[in-house]
Amino acid sequence: MKFVNLKCSNCGGKLKIINNHLARCNSCQSEFIIDDEKNIVNNYIIHNHTKKKKTNSLLIVILSIFVITSIMTILILGIASKSTVTKENFNTKIVGDIYQYLEKPESEAGVAFVEQVFRKNIDNIKPEELQKIKYLSVTSDSRSENWNLTYSFEDWSNPFDDFETKKIVLSTDLALNALDFTSFSGLTYLDFNNTSDIEGMYDAFSLKNLDNLIFYGGDFNQSLDEIIDALPQPKKLKYLKVQIRNDNQLHRLQELTNLENLDITYLAEEVTVANMNDLNQLKSLAINGYNLKDISWLSNFSKLTSLSLSNVSKISDYSSLYSLANLENLSINSGDKLNNIDFVKNMPKLKRLSLDNTFIHDTKDIANKETIISLHLTGNRQLNNIESISSLKNLKNLHLESYSDNIQTTNLSHLGNLTDVTVSGKFLGLIDQSSSVKKLLVVKSSDLDLGILRNMSSLETLILNDVSDMVNLSTLSHLDKLKKLTLEKSKINFHSNSEQIDLIPSVEELTLLDSSLVLGTLNQLPFPNLKYFEIDQESDFSVRINNKYMASSDYGLTLLPDKIKNITNLETLIIPNSRLDSLDFINVFKKLKVLDISNSYITDVTPLNQLQDLELLDIRNTPVKNKDILSNKVFIIK
Repeated sequence: MKFVNLKCSNCGGKLKIINNHLARCNSCQSEFIIDDEKNIVNNYIIHNHTKKKKTNSLLIVILSIFVITSIMTILILGIASKSTVTKENFNTKIVGDIYQYLEKPESEAGVAFVEQVFRKNIDNIKPEELQKIKYLSVTSDSRSENWNLTYSFEDWSNPFDDFETKKIVLSTDLALNALDFTSFSGLTYLDFNNTSDIEGMYDAFSLKNLDNLIFYGGDFNQSLDEIIDALPQPKKLKYLKVQIRNDNQLHRLQELTNLENLDITYLAEEVTVANMNDLNQLKSLAINGYNLKDISWLSNFSKLTSLSLSNVSKISDYSSLYSLANLENLSINSGDKLNNIDFVKNMPKLKRLSLDNTFIHDTKDIANKETIISLHLTGNRQLNNIESISSLKNLKNLHLESYSDNIQTTNLSHLGNLTDVTVSGKFLGLIDQSSSVKKLLVVKSSDLDLGILRNMSSLETLILNDVSDMVNLSTLSHLDKLKKLTLEKSKINFHSNSEQIDLIPSVEELTLLDSSLVLGTLNQLPFPNLKYFEIDQESDFSVRINNKYMASSDYGLTLLPDKIKNITNLETLIIPNSRLDSLDFINVFKKLKVLDISNSYITDVTPLNQLQDLELLDIRNTPVKNKDILSNKVFIIK
């Protein structure tokens, strides 16, 4: 057997084997026949199941001419008539041999997604149930080789509202096809986030059946022409994320008569930016402006309430922003020639300001600006004074990171509306007396003294990202409202502390993502009231037994069960790659609802029958032999 083509002849992309006879390009979806030396007519393989018989040569010639003539006649008549033929194929609706929409997903990832959302087999999921999904966002993570599908049953309204979503993570080894998304006829929000691995984006791409769509975000390199032609109700669209590569595409935006919010993820150098004036009715505009050199046309966008300028290193004149008096949200990223923000004085309604990697020196222009509720400052290497932040009495959300070592600051603990804070370790002291902060993310810190948190009496969520060498861990025991603790690329070491480690009873969720938990000689994990416990496959767990250091790199999580047996309120336990070969420890977790033991050595799941509340079990890549003994109410991911 041999490939007709090892690489796509159209784009040079990698070919993926679909079955024994077909390969498909991952990039442009072109299909290629795999030659196994069987008779092939019109790309369909004819299997010879009967024994060959001697046949008159003349008869073969006559029959061949007859078959070819018949096929040509049918093709000519089909083209001439231009009639539309409708037919059913499984759950696929086909019109004129062009796929229009599906009643249910068919690709591997599409099926796995809906099965996990509704926790039942695809055959038992009704199209009416799929209609309940209103929001879908898809990303592909090349590092972890995963699809991330975020969804909600609620309607999305705008990017600044708190919007609750759930996420399903699937391996990118599972194919995902764009046509699957047409089965979610209730969607109002669909975003492909410039992903490049979704199949079916170039071959008869369709958004048919999505009549309620008001937000659409395109796939990588997907043209505006393809999007508009695919939309069933283009005039309903209010939000669009798209690449603009020429003036014609810019002009076609006029066809979207209700468009209010435009996110241009790539603006080609060939586009005449002066023609952007045709879009001055927009309320929200975001541009990835690597090729952008002039934004003078923005002075005509008086109706804008939100503006985001990213990768605008070539722009030196920001004077047009003085005209945007109705602006409520302003974000500037990589503004290498931006050294002051005096234009914000002409923005009396400004609520949210984000400045990343600019060359501003201070924040004096926002002093006493009572409208500001969110401030995001990261990178800004020339920043040397942020004292004016203390005058923002209505500030609720603060994100503060800087490479500068000498910044004039002042304490912000008196800001009574401040609830959500992200700071690098060196700025943590600015909020050490805050009684209002509920969510805190600390990034990039070593020798972090958790004692600084002692007076944060309202703290509910603590996230530590790229943090190591923590001291005063016992402080966590005194934060009575702390419910959620997450470590990302961080290390928490209970063994290296000479202090007495007390129980930390308030914490109900503990998540380790690419992090390390060193329990040392502690007999039990000091979080007795956990309901959710996750150690992802990149994380490490270690203990010290008989003066011997034992880590999960050598033992997996086989030492974990004995250290968590006191956590009897546990409802979710996620421990992939555990190397566990037995579930005998599980009987103490009577309230367990979700269990992930994927990539383990478990063969017998009999102990799970003791868990009356179990709803979801993940046993992917696990050699379980008797999963059929489990209750029908347990949905199994396998």
